[in-house]
Amino acid sequence: IDRFWLAYDSVTKIKDIQKQTEVLQKMYIDKGTIGLKAFMEERQFKASDLVEQINAFPKFWNTVRPRTLLVKTKIHEMQQSIDNLKKQYPDLKESAMYFTIGALKSGGTVQANKVLIGSEIALGDQSVDVTEFSDNWLRDIFAFADDDRLVALNVHEYIHTQQNVDERKSNLLSNVIAEGACDFVAELITKKPYKANYLDYYPKHELEIWSVFNNQMYGLAKSDWLGTGGNPNLPCSDLGYAVGYTICKHFYENAKNKPLAIKQIIEGQWDDATFSSTFLDNSGYLDYLKKRGFEPSKAENIEGYKVENDRIKFVFKSQPNIVSFGNNGMVIYKASDFENIKNVNIAGDFNGWNKESEAYKMKRISTDVFELELPITEILKKGERKYFKFVINGQNWVEPQFKTTNKGSADGGSTNLFVIN
Repeated sequence: IDRFWLAYDSVTKIKDIQKQTEVLQKMYIDKGTIGLKAFMEERQFKASDLVEQINAFPKFWNTVRPRTLLVKTKIHEMQQSIDNLKKQYPDLKESAMYFTIGALKSGGTVQANKVLIGSEIALGDQSVDVTEFSDNWLRDIFAFADDDRLVALNVHEYIHTQQNVDERKSNLLSNVIAEGACDFVAELITKKPYKANYLDYYPKHELEIWSVFNNQMYGLAKSDWLGTGGNPNLPCSDLGYAVGYTICKHFYENAKNKPLAIKQIIEGQWDDATFSSTFLDNSGYLDYLKKRGFEPSKAENIEGYKVENDRIKFVFKSQPNIVSFGNNGMVIYKASDFENIKNVNIAGDFNGWNKESEAYKMKRISTDVFELELPITEILKKGERKYFKFVINGQNWVEPQFKTTNKGSADGGSTNLFVIN
């Protein structure tokens, strides 16, 4: 952290971006620990990306600087928390901790037995100026942050080093429990409430959010629930953490053998869908929800298409927020921006994900609606499921709305819409 700020002071005195990048590379990255190298590898950024962030958000960096220097004052507390974790979970494997500045990519992640902290996010609080950002992601995180957050976050990431989870192979339920387990154990070990925006929001809207989650939890798509960033389609960021935390809390509170429960939470076989489902059943959380009035919803919120006899009609309509991603990053089209959408294509399994195919170019039938009608046999056979996305102006891939039920992923990657026959 000290090395970064020395480099920062030099970089901000230079106008030429190429020279800024060279200085940052030499003063910060080349001299960095294996932890910094691991963080860059896991979160996929390089010196030029960090320079871009420095130049774009000067108010943020100037105000977060004193916060990042608090790390040294928390070393004793962090060590105590790990010692306490070892007492509660004797099988704990030792890991190393690295505190970095990570180009706003993450507050924390892991690589093998290395805990990797992005200190500019992990230590931010309401004193940090986030007015330069176009979304509310950091604002929402910092709203619940205090000086104790770093200790809890460190335990959270330390638990991840004990887990063995392949996120791309595990279903949504498994992934949210694996993340929520880290939040819950961190709270248990530090003996302080784990503070996060999603843990504030979820209990107030529990039945509503669970109803949506219940329809998706056995699929692979997770972009609406984990690592959601500033997606305005969502009522709150990272709600999957809250769902997983709540399941683990019920599991622990209903367990007769508390030490065994901690062991089971940490060592969960989250790559095994049957294990995750059984863990949920054993937690007692479903019984609790039913007592509160939860009933599985049979209602379907189909987005993107209609089937009429032997024809399929794809429909793309104006929404309060249409979130899309492309080489130009996240682009949000509000209802008032819909006229700026000049063309919409459909790309999916059925056309090799070709975003420029003339055969799948939609027609504008009104100010706020695009449509394309095709024989359903061109898309899929009886009993098949095909994934697709809408593509705006040839470059931006559209994310489904939050309460849509026909969305998922074949490989755990991007969340797509799907059509079935």
